[in-house]
Amino acid sequence: MVNRYYTPSDMVVRGNLLEDMQADKEAIANGFHGVQEEEKMMDAGGAGVDYVHFLSQPNAEDAIMIDGQIYRYFQGSPPRPPRPPWRPPWRPPSPRPPFDPFREREILPREIPPGEFDVGILIGDDVEQTIDRTAAAIENNIYTGVRGIRAVNGAGPVLLLAARWAGADSNFPVEESTAGVRMVVGEGEARSAATPRQRKVITCNYAMNGRDIAALAAPCEIPIMCCIASTPPQFGGAILLRSMGLNVVPFTTDIGFGVRQIGDELWIITVHDLGGVILEGDALLVTAWT
Repeated sequence: MVNRYYTPSDMVVRGNLLEDMQADKEAIANGFHGVQEEEKMMDAGGAGVDYVHFLSQPNAEDAIMIDGQIYRYFQGSPPRPPRPPWRPPWRPPSPRPPFDPFREREILPREIPPGEFDVGILIGDDVEQTIDRTAAAIENNIYTGVRGIRAVNGAGPVLLLAARWAGADSNFPVEESTAGVRMVVGEGEARSAATPRQRKVITCNYAMNGRDIAALAAPCEIPIMCCIASTPPQFGGAILLRSMGLNVVPFTTDIGFGVRQIGDELWIITVHDLGGVILEGDALLVTAWT
């Protein structure tokens, strides 16, 4: 005789215990089937990034400050006045330490007297040329510090910035002197990158069958991929394919993924669908890494 069993929350009949156990075994077996693993160097984080949007050509005396370095625009020969007074009061200019050749990070003596702007940039014939010259000035600045800020002219009148050094302190401040009239800096905070290391990447192409769809509609979560790891794997991403993989179905907020431990070093990636988006015959291409 087969006994029915119930969920503690609402005491509603959930189903047949033996049939559900068999369905779970098949789902886990399908998770192992078709799983591919590869070892590769990868970094789960992202280095510090920011940008400067040029709404128009900068005027002479306009400036941007990137990671404490001031880049000042000029027309003709670069002037050498004191540092512009636009630096915000909550960040007063700090005195520059005297040159010490025995410091851990040796730099060359400054080519301009201390207390003046760091780099002068000649305003170009148009915004594109000005951005190109700004990127070149940032790339060639030998005083940018350990981060090594990189710059490139992006699509549209925007200067793209990134921190070359992906250490624990890859965030860098960006400010501009026009209060957003001629230049606007990004507001997103840069995120430090994780240490690149050899990671195991796991991928699986899971075909959804009728039992899977019925379980998802219950609603339940079902396992779609397994991996063996000493630490919890990181869910990388998923693609929902339909019509023999010819169409990509957009995800909605009804679809969610989870990572669950079901053994000593055995982990499963699960999926739930509260909106009935996933259909029988669809395929989930899932990626995770450990």
